[in-house]
Amino acid sequence: PPSPPPPPSPPSPPPGHYSDCAAAMQAGCSTGACYIANYGFVYCFNDPGFIAGGGWMLVGNVPGTGNWFQGNSFLSPTYQFGTYSTAWSNTTNYYMQYAAFPHEYMMFLTRNLEYACVVKQSEVTAYNTAVATTTVTVQIAKGVTKTAGTTTNVYHTAGTSTDPRFGCEGGYWLNVNKLLWAENSWDQYTAFKNANGGIGVFVRAVATPSAGPPSPPPPLPP
Repeated sequence: PPSPPPPPSPPSPPPGHYSDCAAAMQAGCSTGACYIANYGFVYCFNDPGFIAGGGWMLVGNVPGTGNWFQGNSFLSPTYQFGTYSTAWSNTTNYYMQYAAFPHEYMMFLTRNLEYACVVKQSEVTAYNTAVATTTVTVQIAKGVTKTAGTTTNVYHTAGTSTDPRFGCEGGYWLNVNKLLWAENSWDQYTAFKNANGGIGVFVRAVATPSAGPPSPPPPLPP
């Protein structure tokens, strides 16, 4: 009998409607608000020249003034808090659900773009209540002590509402002076965050930098 016909290809999103920020960058949507199919506008960090590349979707923010993040997200993909900013406003606390989007990797990025740390999302959210810390491997880094392939710690002491506390410097006393995340309006060790304009949390499917729009084909020979 003849072979069955191949299944139809999934429909392409309409122009300007992308599956995630990486697809948006491939199609030429630059840093800023890009429209994600079946969701709406999100802020995409799409700078292919940045050390961590582009294709990053903003999912959370702690502002550049005051205390740490007001909510208790545990960096979960199903948590939601505040009013999301498609312009990456650094004046308020907000956090969006991102379970429906590729999120294998997570980037913590200061608003002035001077400090960045990329880790696996599954590692930074893998809480073990039997211990106070989890070791995570740094994938990409900028401005921080740790480099790609080295490890740092995320703190999640049982019953401590300020956790997770995360930094990209290594041990606790190194991390607290350059913290990249803490919660429940913790009022300690905020100087680094506030001096650098706050901190955004981003997700993406891959750790390696994404390429920008494809280059045009070479001209045909005469």
